[in-house]
Amino acid sequence: MAGDRPPHRGPEDEDPEVLDQLELIWDALEDGDLEEALDAAERLAHSHPDNGNAALGVAATHYEAGSIRATLAAAERAGELGCEDSTLQRWYLAAARHYLWEFEEARALLEELLRETEDFGEAWYLLAQVCEIQGDEVGARRGYERAFQTEPDRFPRPHRIDDEGLDEAIQAASSDLPPRFQEILRT
Repeated sequence: MAGDRPPHRGPEDEDPEVLDQLELIWDALEDGDLEEALDAAERLAHSHPDNGNAALGVAATHYEAGSIRATLAAAERAGELGCEDSTLQRWYLAAARHYLWEFEEARALLEELLRETEDFGEAWYLLAQVCEIQGDEVGARRGYERAFQTEPDRFPRPHRIDDEGLDEAIQAASSDLPPRFQEILRT
């Protein structure tokens, strides 16, 4: 999913057991050990079901596992319980809404988040994708540019090609295809 996780700010007055379990989750995710992260998240969810920070760790793990509905449920729970990192909580809500094709909700969450945290490249990039899907080319270009400005190594500027350029590229490439396929393209 995300590859790198957004910045995480650990709570200073959190239960030490929750902090230890969250650290296990973040370390496992960074190491690419999804099975360990899922195990740690499950233990944390069972031992601290009413802890917002624990719910946020569960949301992060489900997101990386591709369990989008579980991500949404855990991120909503984290918000209800009052997790320490509302930026990260709203990021997981927005990302889940995006993957569930709930673009209006995703966009509203991302715009709110980015008003408060302007240097969040992954959020800018996701907002650009949402804008593109919604047909807002200006918003998409702005989002892609802001993502690039924030993290140029992770979010290069997308290359654009207009319809005419696409047709030319297809015509040039089609000459290398077998005649049968060239005929299909002409029809």
